[in-house]
Amino acid sequence: MRRAQLVLVAAGIAVACTQRPSPTITAQPVRGAVGDTVRVIVNHVRNDRRDEFERFLHETLYPAMVQAAPTDSITARQMQRARLLRPATMSADSTWSYVFIVDPVVSSASYSFPRLFAKVFAPAKADSAMQSFRESLARPSESYILVNEHW
Repeated sequence: MRRAQLVLVAAGIAVACTQRPSPTITAQPVRGAVGDTVRVIVNHVRNDRRDEFERFLHETLYPAMVQAAPTDSITARQMQRARLLRPATMSADSTWSYVFIVDPVVSSASYSFPRLFAKVFAPAKADSAMQSFRESLARPSESYILVNEHW
């Protein structure tokens, strides 16, 4: 391989590595057993703010979790146990329902975005992130605490 090609390959690998969280964070997701508590959070996103909400998820929330996880074992466990479901279609009320499933719940952990943002962002950026999140919602998020059942 020529030197120019090697440089391009190395640059591509470096970019790919910066776009992925560390292997310890992306371990196989944990799923709870029968009797474990599960948390389901539904965010009803305004149609005109869907792009903003997606940017919040992928450019603010996820990077904040990746940044916090190496030094915060609770955030690392939450990442392993959480899934995000993106809506396939718009709801009848013209909103988009994004669902977080945490299975099993990390007991005694806060699932508060402000708590996470306070750990990794300056106060102004944390406030801005929360404002972006709140303005994207058509109504308050719904949160359900459930128990895994044998099926």
